[in-house]
Amino acid sequence: MFTLKQSMYYSIQVIICVFIFQCMPITAESQTSEKVINIAIPSWKSWTNQDGTGFYFDLTKAIYQPLGYKILYSIVPFARAKVFVANSKFDAMFSLYKSQRYNMLTPHYPINNSKVMVMFDNKVDWQGPTSLKNQHVIYPRSYEYPSMIDIDFKPVEVNDSKHGMLMLLKGRANFFITDADEMSQLQQELDVDVLKFSTKQLYAKNLYMGFAKTDKGKKLVAEFNKRLPELIDNGTMQQLYNKWGLTQNTTSTFSMN
Repeated sequence: MFTLKQSMYYSIQVIICVFIFQCMPITAESQTSEKVINIAIPSWKSWTNQDGTGFYFDLTKAIYQPLGYKILYSIVPFARAKVFVANSKFDAMFSLYKSQRYNMLTPHYPINNSKVMVMFDNKVDWQGPTSLKNQHVIYPRSYEYPSMIDIDFKPVEVNDSKHGMLMLLKGRANFFITDADEMSQLQQELDVDVLKFSTKQLYAKNLYMGFAKTDKGKKLVAEFNKRLPELIDNGTMQQLYNKWGLTQNTTSTFSMN
């Protein structure tokens, strides 16, 4: 017969096990089929919604479902998604610059063209990107803007774009950088005074899917490179942009630049 102390001990152990199980990300361990694609990615409005809808998810389905694949996903922070795919715990992710530093495979063709914006108080004398020199600049962790901007500034990493914009609005730094879509959505959500703050484009760069460096990943990349031009030619890409209210020139974006 259990004592009260023993009962409490086992109850605590059960609670801990349940908590650990709930916090574990979806992994490929139970999804080993070659016809299952496990994707790790943050939730981005209109791109990767929490419910599995969005442009990126629709595009992935359009590419792979006709080939018999099932698409699974797990919503995780961007930095964690990169680690999961680089370590082959997941098959793929979205929104990478083309770089060998990721330890991932990238297709020939990008999936989007990202405009990177900077926001600042109008009191700042903006003289172009050189205005960032030696300044504290806020940006979301793992977005890798310092390596893309040839200016020596003082990075201030935050967990997400909303946190970063709130810090700027409170005067915690002079500049905030993020993707154009996130910038626009947050400015509306937080009712930013456009008479007090300015937004300028820093640069635009293609974004790619990233795949695990596995035999399965190599096959997925090859299928991506074959299928994406077909979706551009038959108008599916433009239809998806229209569906999600995204303005993008698929003719210029989806070149091999």
